[in-house]
Formats: sequence, structure tokens, C-alpha cells
Amino acid sequence: MSPLQLSGKADAYLEWAQHTRFAFAHTNLAKETGVLIETAAGTIEPHEVPLRTDRTLDLSDLPGVQRLELATPIVKPDKLEITSSVPAGTTDTVLGVIDDGCPFARAAFMQPQRVAHWWQQGAWKGSGQQKTAAELMKVYQAAGQNDALTYEKLSLSHLRRRATHGAHVLDVFAGPVPPRARVSQSRMKAEGGDGSAHLPPRRSPSGEIASQAPIVLVQLPREAVEDPTGRWLGRYVLDGVDFILGTAEKLTSRTPAPGSAPPRVVINISWGPQTGPHDGSSLLERALLQRVTAARKKDMDLHLVLPAGNSHEARAHAQWAAREGCPALHWQVMPDADHPQFLEIWWPADTDVDGARVTVTAPDGSTTDNLDDGGRGQHGVFESDAGWWLVVVPHPSGHRHRQMALVA
Repeated sequence: MSPLQLSGKADAYLEWAQHTRFAFAHTNLAKETGVLIETAAGTIEPHEVPLRTDRTLDLSDLPGVQRLELATPIVKPDKLEITSSVPAGTTDTVLGVIDDGCPFARAAFMQPQRVAHWWQQGAWKGSGQQKTAAELMKVYQAAGQNDALTYEKLSLSHLRRRATHGAHVLDVFAGPVPPRARVSQSRMKAEGGDGSAHLPPRRSPSGEIASQAPIVLVQLPREAVEDPTGRWLGRYVLDGVDFILGTAEKLTSRTPAPGSAPPRVVINISWGPQTGPHDGSSLLERALLQRVTAARKKDMDLHLVLPAGNSHEARAHAQWAAREGCPALHWQVMPDADHPQFLEIWWPADTDVDGARVTVTAPDGSTTDNLDDGGRGQHGVFESDAGWWLVVVPHPSGHRHRQMALVA
């Protein structure tokens, strides 16, 4: 057993990465990695932390940090300018989309032009780019108003696919035809309708604000989307939300008339991790709440649309009575998987976790147990001969009486 190295302030993933050097050995930045930090004042921000020569974190420049969570470092363009070529003060609503594969060059979004600013986030050195509305239109015109050629010119050939996640989200969230015009106008008479359910949908555009408001797009890098752990999400999402808010301030910079509603910013985030306590105490959840509160202080009405049910049928969760214990939880790891596998065990807040025992049995029969040393190592990092890691930490948050075990 190795003791926790980060004084109980870090999440289990960060403790695991600190001991194994795995995340840092594979990071896209040679001299630093990314974390989310909560300062002594309670502010939650993305941050880069330098690495020592032994590939461990150097936290000497972060005094007073209350919490840390592992987050993929992000590579920004040389000049990430929060600006737009759309005239300021011309709208009271801005739509933001953080997603993957958003086909912004489709005719429905270029004629008239809806995208006020676009940022392709980068996961590697030399990646990442941004374009204003005018710059996007210039590329679009040079491509002969052909969306496929526009993507080619921007090295985004994957956007040429017939269907992408971002295409569906962008169309439903901000497309010219509202969702209600895509279904039949009524239901069958037996369901209280007028019997017109057999009629085709209207498919007619509307004058609704969601079909007309300018859009700020933040496109996630493919390397991040293909990471199944979801540990990249906090950094990319927070930077994306901040970028959209900064651009929205430019677009809505005006003095509202007395009694008028404040400018609205609605941001759709369709990606979410399966990991974490799911009780609102993760740094990402708390940071988003901070953004909503900060926007309100600036007389801006911020709405965040979050995913629900993305993993509804994934069979990714199990539950049992904490006081009775789990006699055996069989976890199947696919052979030759080319990425790490993680399993989280969370005790409920009202559980006395003193002496809580976690035993991992590897396929070869070897076991790793957090109480094998007589209970002195209840919290710590345990390494097995079979390559398994067991990290048991008290949850570093307002729920300090909670406990989590991470199997890697």
C-alpha cells in the first residue's frame, strides 16, 4: 500500500495518475498536464500544472488549493480571441453548442449565416482553430458554397458523413424547422386528438428565436470523444462555456431598456461522464453552477441544457445495500482493450465507512485488499501483481463523510 500523495484533496483518478505516471506519460503536453482546481475562495477553474522530472505533479505554485480533479490539458490556438464579426447589440439571445461533428456549413446555417463564431478545440500540439462568421463565410465562398469542400479546406473531413451526433443536436436545437413541425399536427381521436395524425408533418420553418438566433459553436476534438472514461469533459466543457459566454457578451453588449428581460444565453452540452458521485458535488457540476450565478450578476440569463439518459441502457451501474455489502460483483473487462478500464464504488452519505473493505480478485486468482495490513491502509493506493490498482479515498468535497474506491 502507498499512502495518498495529494493530502486527500485530489480525486481518485488524480491519485492513480500520480502513482502510475500513466496519464502524464501519455499526455499531449510534454511538460504539464491539466487539472480542475478549487481555490481557497471556492472558485473553480481549469489549470495547467507543471510536471517534475519524475513525471509527478508539481503543486508548489498552487497554495491554498481545496480540491483537484484530473482533466485533459487543452491546446488553444495561438490567439483565442473572444470576438465576432456579427454586429454587437443585434440580438438578445445567443445559442451555444458544445458537441462533436457539428456541420456548420450546411445551407440551413450559412444562408443566412447563423454561426457567429466557431472554435475547434485541439487535443494535440498544432491542433485547434477558430473562425469568426466572416472567416467562415470566406472559406465557404472559396469552396463554391459546397459544405463538403468547406470541411476539406478546414481539415474536418469527418464532418462529411451523412449523420453525426452534432448534426442531430444542432438541427433539433437550432435548426430552421422547429421540432413541433416535424411531427404530425395532432394525435389519433382515441388519444384526444382530432384524428389528423395520419397527415404528414408541416416541415415549415418558423419565426421562433431558436431558429434565428446566432450560434456559437465549440467542437470537441475527436481524441476527447473517443476517450471512454469521460475524464476529459471538465476541461473542455468549462473552456467551451467560458468562450461562449465571452462571445455572447460581445453580441449582446447593449443597455437593456428599463423593465426588459436580460439577454439570454442557452448552451447545449450533450456529453456527460458516467463517473463521479452524481450528487452535484463534482467540480464540473459546481463550476457550471458558478457560471450561471456569475452570468446573473452581469445581467445575463444563462441556461445550460445537460444530457439525461445517454447511458440508460448501457448496464453501467449496479446497486446494493451498503450495510449488507456486496458478496460478489463480476466486472468483465474486454480482452486486448486499448484503453484503461475503471470501476467506481461509492458509499452513500449516511454510511459509516470506518473499516469498509474492498477486495479485488483478478482473473488469475490473486487478490488486492485495502485492509490486508490490519486496517492501517484503509485509504491509499494498492497495487496488485496482476496489474490492477485499487485507490480508496475519502471524497474531497462538502460530503467529506463519503468514500470512494476506484479500481483501475
